[in-house]
Amino acid sequence: MEMLRNIVPYIRSFRTGDKTLKILSNPQQKVDDLAAKSLGNLKNLRDSHAALSVGISGTVAGEPSSVTRLYLSVKPH
Repeated sequence: MEMLRNIVPYIRSFRTGDKTLKILSNPQQKVDDLAAKSLGNLKNLRDSHAALSVGISGTVAGEPSSVTRLYLSVKPH
């Protein structure tokens, strides 16, 4: 990963149509895509955790929420 960061300035110095640029820019694109995918997964995990936290806190009537009931139904005993 550090090696890719060191290569990026050299990649940008090439002409856009250069074959070398296309070859060297592919790893950087893959790193960028992986980082974006990982960030999306972390956001989904955060949102799921927030929804579960709200659901576990219960409802005003004292009844368990639908999220809590669902969680308890699939939770290993």
